[in-house]
Amino acid sequence: MPKAPCTIILAAGKGTRMHSESTPKVCFPVNGVPAIVRAMRSYAAAGVRQFVVVVGTLAEQVMKTVGAEFPNCVYAFQPEQNGTAGAVASAMAGNTMLADDDDVLIAAGDRLIDQEVLEQFLARHRTSGAALSLANFAKLMFFDRRFINPDITMPVAATICNCVVPS
Repeated sequence: MPKAPCTIILAAGKGTRMHSESTPKVCFPVNGVPAIVRAMRSYAAAGVRQFVVVVGTLAEQVMKTVGAEFPNCVYAFQPEQNGTAGAVASAMAGNTMLADDDDVLIAAGDRLIDQEVLEQFLARHRTSGAALSLANFAKLMFFDRRFINPDITMPVAATICNCVVPS
C-alpha cells in the first residue's frame, strides 16, 4: 500500500477579491463550512494524513479555523506573498517530516476537489511512475461529470478536467 501523500495547502493570500479585510478567502463558508476545512475533509477522506498549511495574511484566523477540526496540522508562515513557488518554499523550509521520495499534493486552500476525483488523480499518479502530475480544472467548475483524462500526451500522469462542489 502506498504511503499517503502530504498536502501543502496554500492559504496565505489576502483574498482581496472577496472584499473583506477581516476574513481570509479560505475561511469563507461554502454551505456553512469554511472552504479550507471542506477541502481538507476531502483530502483526508482520499487518504491524505499530513497537512502543511501555508499562512500569511490573517494567519491566526486561518490557524484557528483549521485547528478546530485538524489539530495536528503543521503551519508554515509565508512572510511575503510572492506566488505559489514562494509558498511551497515556505512550506519546505526546515521541514523534516518529508522524505525525498514522498508524494506531495500542492493545493489552493479555497479549491474544492471532490473526493472521488482526488482519489482517481492520486491513483493515476502512483501507477504512472511520473515525477509530476498536474490537475487542470476547467474554468467552469460546476459539472456533474468527473473523470481523469486517459489520453494525455504530456509527460505527466493525469489531468482532472471537471470538479464538483460537494453539497
